[in-house]
Amino acid sequence: MKSQFEDASGLLRMQYIDVPTNSGSGSALAVGRRRHIEFDADGPDTFPGPYVASLSGALVDPIGCGVFDAAGTLIDASLWDREHRLRSYPDGQMPLKPVATVSQDLGSLLTLWGDNYYHWLIDALPRLGLIRTADISVQGFLVPQELNAFQRSSLTLLGIDQEEMVKAGPDLVSPHTLVWASPAAPIGHCSGWVANWLRESFVRPAAGGTDTRTSRRRLYVARETRRVVNERELLCALERFDFEVVRPEYLDFAEQVALFADAGFIVGPHGAGLANVVFAQQADVIELFAPTYINTALWNVARASGHRYAYSVGRTVPLSRVKKMWGIWVDVAQLSSEISRRLDEPLSDGT
Repeated sequence: MKSQFEDASGLLRMQYIDVPTNSGSGSALAVGRRRHIEFDADGPDTFPGPYVASLSGALVDPIGCGVFDAAGTLIDASLWDREHRLRSYPDGQMPLKPVATVSQDLGSLLTLWGDNYYHWLIDALPRLGLIRTADISVQGFLVPQELNAFQRSSLTLLGIDQEEMVKAGPDLVSPHTLVWASPAAPIGHCSGWVANWLRESFVRPAAGGTDTRTSRRRLYVARETRRVVNERELLCALERFDFEVVRPEYLDFAEQVALFADAGFIVGPHGAGLANVVFAQQADVIELFAPTYINTALWNVARASGHRYAYSVGRTVPLSRVKKMWGIWVDVAQLSSEISRRLDEPLSDGT
């Protein structure tokens, strides 16, 4: 399938990258109930395949993350989907604001919701990997103006120093040459290539140059929001299976990588921190949902990573009607039974 970048004004080079884009095999077991139909869906079949485009005179909008070619035409292929276009560029016009000209060849890591841990890890960083795979030389990378700690740490582990992190403010940015990599897989669908690239890029560097994974630690990933309301009861049950409680948001990026790389069983409520399962070598993963929100993102990461995945849907409990906050009540007996069953059935290479 042809990408709109091939018709862009100022196109210097267009290179498709021959890497797998599928999430791999693996089913989603629903603990104690029928599986939701969403877990039968695979990625879109219209994905044009990962590619890297080099454009002269192109402009990037750091706010909406859209790319405009040298003629000022919005390149729809730089957007996630139709909703992204309608939300950020409903009229298809380039925003009327100043242009910051940069006399360097820059790759772009600007990604919608890139300040979210999951989207930075699964959607943004692999684009850097594609640029390196294409062997295209750049002098730096466009990154968000306000880099948070995990973004800065991950770039440092990839060998990107401070001078190469070109922070994009609110103005349009026009590099000498823009090197734009597509997502490595359809948005929200982690591919096997992405999972392998992330492990190869981070696990050994995060451990100080060694890889001492044992895949034996059992982790319960707690979180403040979307929390489990009967967590005390749940933790008592998990303690009998030697689970330890972890809160990834209080760890730096390298610590998160090292922790999950050594995990063999991971349980937790849906949230961005669970994206770290990508660093585990082979693991059981059980994700906890409230019935009001089921999301298949982690299922895609888990199966792309070769893990055995299941999810458990609890009950919704209001925490604050004013703030519209909800918690999850988990059927602890049912979950304990599933954990016990999985521990009695060791993972195989085919999970």
